[in-house]
Formats: sequence, structure tokens, C-alpha cells
Amino acid sequence: ENKTSSRLNLSANENKIIEALKNEAKTFDELQYETKSDFTALTQMLMAMELKDLIKNQGGRYIRL
Repeated sequence: ENKTSSRLNLSANENKIIEALKNEAKTFDELQYETKSDFTALTQMLMAMELKDLIKNQGGRYIRL
């Protein structure tokens, strides 16, 4: 896991999201609570991470790819 993070040069906040999705899919609200991110910042991070093919929104829940 640390290899993946360092290889992709993830930000600290992106790492928090990846860690939060380690074991199960999460909703936006669950990710917001776990990462303590504000709505706008989290929305931007999730969109950027989807574009990098790190995560995917599937039926309203985010999963790690």
C-alpha cells in the first residue's frame, strides 16, 4: 500500500481517502466524516482521483480501484 502511495505521489488528503476505502466502499458523507474534509475540497479530490483511475463511484458509493 505504501508502495502504491509513494509511486503515485498521492497527497496527504488523497492518502486519507485511499485508506478510508481500504476495506469497503463508502458514501460521500462517510468519506467526509472520516477525512474531516469540507464539501468542496472533498468533491474536488474525489473527481481528481476518479480521473486518475484511483477510485470509482459505483451506485453512490466510492470504491478503490
